[in-house]
Amino acid sequence: VDLSFIMSELAELAKMAKRINDFALGKYFSRVIKAPISKNTEINVPFHPFGISAQSRGKELLLKFFPKEDNAERAENEVKCEQANFSPLYLLMTMGLHGFWRFNKAKKSRKEEPKYTLLTFLAEDGTKMMHGDKLRFSKWKFVNGFSSNRGPDPTQEFDGFVENIAQAFKSNRSLKTFEKPIGEVLLNQKYFNGIGNYLRSEILYRANIHPLEIAHNALLVTEPIDSDAKRPFILPPTDEFDFRNSIILKLCNSFCEEMKQASFLGKRVLMKAYNRSNASNFKDNNNRTVWYYKTQQFVIEPENMAEQLANLTPRRPRSRKRKSSVTKEPPKKRQK
Repeated sequence: VDLSFIMSELAELAKMAKRINDFALGKYFSRVIKAPISKNTEINVPFHPFGISAQSRGKELLLKFFPKEDNAERAENEVKCEQANFSPLYLLMTMGLHGFWRFNKAKKSRKEEPKYTLLTFLAEDGTKMMHGDKLRFSKWKFVNGFSSNRGPDPTQEFDGFVENIAQAFKSNRSLKTFEKPIGEVLLNQKYFNGIGNYLRSEILYRANIHPLEIAHNALLVTEPIDSDAKRPFILPPTDEFDFRNSIILKLCNSFCEEMKQASFLGKRVLMKAYNRSNASNFKDNNNRTVWYYKTQQFVIEPENMAEQLANLTPRRPRSRKRKSSVTKEPPKKRQK
């Protein structure tokens, strides 16, 4: 599987936060340089030097800037910071499709910054860390915390994640949401914060549930569907169902944890459906590509299933430009 198509989702953001914390531990920074090409806000930290720590939640990355505090002068510094209103600053970042971080640990280096670098964080010891994005879709802004319109993180806040969806099932306002295909609902960050294109394909593959199955039905399944199981399935009443047992919610937790811990090569082993040459794909209603196998099952087969499957539009294969084998003749010299 080609991993160059993997986007920045829950597992990738969690790894970014860890790498930032590992690099920034014990360091203090003097300034942040923004590339002129970026239209995002300038990052002017009012206190120098400053420390940096990072925390991820779903598809968001929160950087904390805090003033330097020596143990001997901690109390004095706290008073000074309070008087000068130097409370910690929080920068909320999203990585777009292919945002990345690079770390230069050499105190004196002649290496050029990576191409597409948008932010450079300069440390006092001469080292630096850099954030970049080829497509410049990444964004950042100063905030007080994580976004309130996104749901809990399925790995760090599993109880809250489950409760958020359980409460939504009881709300009349959310009924229409769960009548949509599960393949689309899994991208709804209000409920599935951090789940993106590749994670939804892998989760549904492991649950053996077709991406066109209605979300309401899919979320009430407790085990991967057995292709040979007797039909029709008898789904439990919604008001009696313990959503901790939902196979999809359990996989949002367990599979994302696997991806967080996996190495680059480990991800190749774990990826079974997304961008696989032997898997099928189609464009969903949001024009996003869904990867699946035709053996994946419906919980309750719709009456117009054959029509739905026939109308699926597969993604156009990427065309690779080939270099022309025709050699051009050199231009003729003009006669004087």
